Amino acid sequence: MPNSLDKDHSRTDAGKLRISDLQRSCTKPKLCHNKPIGQSIVIVLASSLERPMLGSQNAPSIRSPHCLSAEWRDYHVDDYTSLLRKVCGSFGVDARLHERDKVRGAVETRLISRFETVTVSLDAHRVVRDRKMIRSDPGEHLFLIFQKEGKSTIIQEDRASELDTGDFFIADAAVPSEFVYGGRRSSQVSFHLPREEMIARLGKACVGGKEICRHDPLVPALTSVFTRLIEAEACSAALGEALINILCAYFHAQAHGSESASNHLYRRAVDRLEARARDASFGIDTLAADLGVSRRTLQRVFAEHGHGFTTRLQAIRLDCARSRLLGGETNILGVAYDSGFNDLSHFYRLFRDRFGVAPGQVKALSKPPAGRIVA
Repeated sequence: MPNSLDKDHSRTDAGKLRISDLQRSCTKPKLCHNKPIGQSIVIVLASSLERPMLGSQNAPSIRSPHCLSAEWRDYHVDDYTSLLRKVCGSFGVDARLHERDKVRGAVETRLISRFETVTVSLDAHRVVRDRKMIRSDPGEHLFLIFQKEGKSTIIQEDRASELDTGDFFIADAAVPSEFVYGGRRSSQVSFHLPREEMIARLGKACVGGKEICRHDPLVPALTSVFTRLIEAEACSAALGEALINILCAYFHAQAHGSESASNHLYRRAVDRLEARARDASFGIDTLAADLGVSRRTLQRVFAEHGHGFTTRLQAIRLDCARSRLLGGETNILGVAYDSGFNDLSHFYRLFRDRFGVAPGQVKALSKPPAGRIVA
């Protein structure tokens, strides 16, 4: 079979390979449909060379003897498929292009923190997971994949993502997958993350197969914690939670685009203000507690946007009162109290300062002139 992966690939503007560039004729994968030990699958594979190997100056290093580095050996493709099936689930494997029944590699599993972790190393052509496999073995996990050695192209949701050594990818076991590595030496470490829990914590931005941008400022922290977990001799619940918290920060930032942390907090604060402003007991301490930040942080964020908390709260309450008066309500005392004011004279003064008229004058303006017919 010709190795079309050796040709130069054209790229989209985003720097990704077009799906059409990866389509090729190949030996039909050997498929295994029996579900093993309740595991969902993502195959963690990659092809190699071109980027520095681990331990070099430009790549993260995993050095510990506990680093999931089983010894490579030769396998018949059926035997290697069975080995993977025991820990990963239903999948199909295409062996090396010129030696279609042979694979060289290794598979090693370990429980790290509370996550089952698998290192898959091999030099095959590709691994696939199709819809039939998903129906027989539903995807119950997301997989945080770390490219330990080599390179890979991962396709999910019709998007092709290229991983180099040191990159991360969140693969979704509920989505058809293709992992292309062209028969070159490959090794990846995969943390199996409970899918429903991760969606609840990370948001829906994490599903469908997501490449983690290598240039994001959170990636060095993610790499450091991931490496510490791999190297640890004992399971560390604290490090495992730190890993998830970094992923939470990354995906929540992705969901809000390039919005700054200050702008995001201000927007949340104003949304909460508008929802609760009519409660006379609502104040900055209550809002800070609702948002999980300090009073001082809130004061700073409001100041950055040109006004204080109290000014914004009073403006929302006054706008609410004016809207109700324009709508025809006649009980000024009731409007004031229902809008969040518990001092009528204070309400009158603030209202006149903001709108230039007394509340009673706004109420009068809401009435149609005598003799006028209102449709």
